[in-house]
Amino acid sequence: MMANSANAGSEKSRGRISKKKKRQSSSRSQANYEGSGDDPEAELVVVTVPTKSPSAPLQGSARIIKDHCADWHNYIDKWIGLNEKGLAVVKQIVTAKLQAHESSEVATMTEKATNVETDSHVATATHMPEGLDDLCVELTSIYISMEKLVHKMAAITKHLQGVSEMERNFSESGGEQPFFQTWPVHLFWETSSRLGNMYAKELSLKKAIVEDVAHTSSRDVLMTYTSAWLHQPYIDDEATVILESMLRETGHR
Repeated sequence: MMANSANAGSEKSRGRISKKKKRQSSSRSQANYEGSGDDPEAELVVVTVPTKSPSAPLQGSARIIKDHCADWHNYIDKWIGLNEKGLAVVKQIVTAKLQAHESSEVATMTEKATNVETDSHVATATHMPEGLDDLCVELTSIYISMEKLVHKMAAITKHLQGVSEMERNFSESGGEQPFFQTWPVHLFWETSSRLGNMYAKELSLKKAIVEDVAHTSSRDVLMTYTSAWLHQPYIDDEATVILESMLRETGHR
């Protein structure tokens, strides 16, 4: 009897302890939910974050503008290469002309000293150094390549003007919306026009140098031609800033 009573008391005690542990566990769980600010009865929801899909390829006017900005970069790179080649040829022509001029002066002084008539053929050869014709042909060829680049630059400007006018006419708001970041279409046209004017003026200077560098005998003029070809006064530092701005706007940089 006593043993049975003891067993029954022990079972009741274990039951009370078990219920106490459950209440403590429930309290801790409730505290965890409250600490995190969540509802303990709410169901967990799995949220799927969509991955960023690749941007669609550009079409229409946006594609045209971006391609033309890349064309500007390529044409200016080609111009720089041609300018360097032309400078090397101009230097050779100037050197040959100066040497011929010095030789002519020496021959004139010798003639006066000896009273010997100088053969006209020798004098002509002195003023037209050997190989000068080939250098002139090479420089002319470089100029023609530069001229073609300027024509292509002008074509870009004309095309962008057409795109700008088309977008303005078909826009519902009557204005031009940016295709990339902040630039409206007309700003690409105006920027292209500014660059084109710089290179067109520089081409005119190049033409003057090509036509006269082999015919002048003045040392000062020859040195001026060399300096002008090198420094390109009509293409200022703004051209680099303008080009870089276009490339950044269209995502090429």
